[in-house]
Amino acid sequence: MSHSHESIHVPNFSFLLVSKGIVGDESTHFNILPNSKMTSSKTLKFCANLSMMFQEVPLAQRFNAAKEAQFKAVEMAFPYEMSAQEIARIKEESGLEQILINVFPGPALGFAALDGQETAFMDSLVKSVEYCNALKCKKLHIMSGRQMETQGSEATLLKNMRAAVPILEQNEIVGLLEPINGYSVPQYFLNNYETAQRVIEELNSPNLRLQLDIFHLQFIKGDLTHNIKKFLSITGHIQLAQVPNRNEPDTFGEIDYKYVLDVLEQEKYGGWIGLEYNPKGDTVSGLKWIKDFGYEL
Repeated sequence: MSHSHESIHVPNFSFLLVSKGIVGDESTHFNILPNSKMTSSKTLKFCANLSMMFQEVPLAQRFNAAKEAQFKAVEMAFPYEMSAQEIARIKEESGLEQILINVFPGPALGFAALDGQETAFMDSLVKSVEYCNALKCKKLHIMSGRQMETQGSEATLLKNMRAAVPILEQNEIVGLLEPINGYSVPQYFLNNYETAQRVIEELNSPNLRLQLDIFHLQFIKGDLTHNIKKFLSITGHIQLAQVPNRNEPDTFGEIDYKYVLDVLEQEKYGGWIGLEYNPKGDTVSGLKWIKDFGYEL
């Protein structure tokens, strides 16, 4: 059985194949990407996570270590082992941009969803905003907390976020809600995307967005192509790591990160991507994937 191909055209490593009766009509496109690097078309930006990377040196020295590795920006989970003034001084001397910190966690990785902990939540938020302002950091991961001695609820999360939004707006900070998978952090309240989406859409503020960690997304939902596209419109920050071992994106695991990053390019994501992974060996040697994937720092 034969079919006639109306057109086969090969411009710049891609082709349009139209074959009636096999692949549909004239609008059917197949884009074939070359194996060679096409750095000119790649625009994604990566920031080092100083809580997980560069652990060869103490936290205070990781800013300069990231700068020497050619990073222009960093994020970290918890800067609270130093005063806001001290860590801000170190950051300023490095010349790096601080993209993100996490809220002061307390004993349960946050308070935002924990019933009866509204005062502790507000105290932690105020302290965290102080650090954000000192670091000139405009994104704050607001953690919902582990349900250990205290249970959590969506109603409490919504109430606390409603109270937080005016503070975030006043300080020009974007608060971020991040679903975290139950394997990495058992009993964490915000372990699904639908709850985060409902709260964000209910409050409808540009100062409250989703933190989309591809590592957690794969554990919780999978179906990465559709879910990235589904949640990108409410996303304020992205992170990545390989699944299940949370190493570099080019290490052995479930996720094809060359493909995932191409999806983000095609969807025109313009924000930073935090490298929240545990280097399999030394941090700098593990950065070879950036060049191998066709990117630059």
